[in-house]
Amino acid sequence: MTTTTVRRRTDDDLDTCVDVLQRVYDADGYPVQGMDNAQDFLSKGFIQEAWVAVHGDKIIGHVSVSKPDDSDVYVALWRKLHPDHTGIAVLGRLFVDPRQRGGGTATLLLQAAETWSQQTGVRLVMFALDKDQGAMRLYRKQLWIEFGTAPYHYGEGKEMPAHCNYHSDLSTRQTTSIPHTKIAMVYHLPNNGRWVAVIGAGAAGLAAAKYLLGEGLLVPISERKAQPGGVWNTTRMDDCTSSPVYDGLETNLPRSLMTFSDVPWLKDTSLFPRSSEVFEYLKTYASKLEQSPLGQSNLLVKCNTTVKEVKHGTSMGRQCWRIRATQPLSPRDVQSTDCFDAVVITIGNYHHPFVPPLEGISEPCTQQLSAETHVGVTGVQQFNHAVKTVTFENGTELAVDKVIICTGYSYDFSFIRQAGDDLISPVGVSVRNVYKHLLYTENPTLTFVGLPTMSATFTVAEAQSAVVARIFSSRLSLPSRPELRRWYDESTQAHEDLVRSGGADPRHYHSFRLRDDKQYVNEVLEWSLRTAENLTIHRDQGMPPPFWCGCLDRARETSREMRKEFLKLGGARHLVTNHQALGSEHDGPCSQGRNMKRRLKGRCRACYLYK
Repeated sequence: MTTTTVRRRTDDDLDTCVDVLQRVYDADGYPVQGMDNAQDFLSKGFIQEAWVAVHGDKIIGHVSVSKPDDSDVYVALWRKLHPDHTGIAVLGRLFVDPRQRGGGTATLLLQAAETWSQQTGVRLVMFALDKDQGAMRLYRKQLWIEFGTAPYHYGEGKEMPAHCNYHSDLSTRQTTSIPHTKIAMVYHLPNNGRWVAVIGAGAAGLAAAKYLLGEGLLVPISERKAQPGGVWNTTRMDDCTSSPVYDGLETNLPRSLMTFSDVPWLKDTSLFPRSSEVFEYLKTYASKLEQSPLGQSNLLVKCNTTVKEVKHGTSMGRQCWRIRATQPLSPRDVQSTDCFDAVVITIGNYHHPFVPPLEGISEPCTQQLSAETHVGVTGVQQFNHAVKTVTFENGTELAVDKVIICTGYSYDFSFIRQAGDDLISPVGVSVRNVYKHLLYTENPTLTFVGLPTMSATFTVAEAQSAVVARIFSSRLSLPSRPELRRWYDESTQAHEDLVRSGGADPRHYHSFRLRDDKQYVNEVLEWSLRTAENLTIHRDQGMPPPFWCGCLDRARETSREMRKEFLKLGGARHLVTNHQALGSEHDGPCSQGRNMKRRLKGRCRACYLYK
């Protein structure tokens, strides 16, 4: 099989490149200034580097990068918007022989320039003429972001509208080294051109990314910490922010109830893992996802990136979500605003401490506790800072040195706004206008994965992600807007009735209380399967959703007793890696699991439970 390679251009290539450019001009009218000075167009001026694509022994494409010319309007616009960001180069002279298009050659050429950008630390900018819609679609797929529009001037007084773009930072993405890259070695898999931003790279964010990639969507993930892992990454971000997970914490559920359906735990992992083991599992999962063909083709993970604002609006006449983010650890404190077709929020559950409205207490500075700290009080009426006392509801007064507030967390999505600057939901114990704890009723292109608490988090996140991905790929239709709102109204009313009768806590609207998750997961499973025989852009059924079978029932029913037996072993407890070692008689996947495996044409997650 003849392959296409990309190499640096030599002087001997120029005549052939001009011949190819002539065919491009005849077909597309590029370059717009004509072919009178074609060789100078390719070789003179500010050009720093150039590459050619070679198929067999024939040159079929070309791209170059040039030093910025401040007289170019798109360079001037970049300088205006980013006065402190001086390290840029201009991508241009990109063309492919019309007789050789459709084989990924343009993508390979772009990747050559992008890799040079990574290696030199120079940001690439460019412009695309408004008439070249095919080229603009290509740039979007390759993570180029528009930062403005400007007129392109050419000839004698002629101009044409152009879109100014810059290339996203790919420092965390695995990219094949150029030159001398064969198409057979580069993953460039199909996508449907839709960008779905995922905010957060914890368990829910990774689950969302996996299912979105499976549907052929382009997925950038923003993660504020240096590595994926969510709350299990205990790295402190600042003096008043910490993870609720402390060093030495052990899970209170067996790992069989907190595993992804497609990646098993290492066999020697403790049945009730330490927090560090959960973190390693999530890092391994993220790495496998990034290194997969779909991950290398359509995934971008941007760590050390803090999302400041998510706001709905328009760009180039289309509805989109604008995300403003910063990278405070970068040399220049980079800020960016990008546009996306849809957004998946997978953060917010454990960032904002819930502080009860008690006299004498203000917003605390959250500090990390050790595993040995166990303090609790109830019935507090008033705090008196001046004399360091706490008054209880029965009138008792107690002198204290410090107060530990163990009241959990509020949901904080104050960074998300609709058009007009309206908050979608204030900080509080629940999130307003969300259908089935998943879809924003007023605009379902905004979704939440991982809202439910007290649940089998990994399984619930996968179930939610399967539905979201199918909706965004248009394989699954949305309920009507009145239906979305009706479900939310009825659900909140039922919860309020329970609260008034004393049967529920106001903070537990999104809580599954360790029982409702089974019903929820299997309902969402049925929902996601309504795609029938609709195939993804990859010509398959997409990632199979999880289901809750009898194996998971048995694992949960025995988890409390298993935990007791586990703790009795003292320092040797982490040598226990399965249920059988603690006396469980469970002997493998149930018949329900095997039946669902056949139905879904995928894997039964129960296969991993008792190994």
